[in-house]
Amino acid sequence: MVRDWMIVSVVLLGLSTVACGADCAKLCEDQQKCDGAPKIDDCEKTCEDAEKDAEAAGCESQYEEALSCLDDQDDVCKAGEGCKSENKALTECVTK
Repeated sequence: MVRDWMIVSVVLLGLSTVACGADCAKLCEDQQKCDGAPKIDDCEKTCEDAEKDAEAAGCESQYEEALSCLDDQDDVCKAGEGCKSENKALTECVTK
């Protein structure tokens, strides 16, 4: 589970469109083109599962913040660097 969240928080992958308007599945698909990106066979399912897990853990706001941050980045391949605090908050929330 922790490894899954690390991938989700770095790659931030999903079917859903959250309140801030970020499309997780599109972001996931865009990141699949990045060198060294983890291979995700189904971005829509991965994101749908991540959103459900975030909701079950009470971490919806952290999930939305991380997606929004990723969506705001100029280069999705470097988004992990630009969204460290959001990714850390999401990972800490879902793993507590």
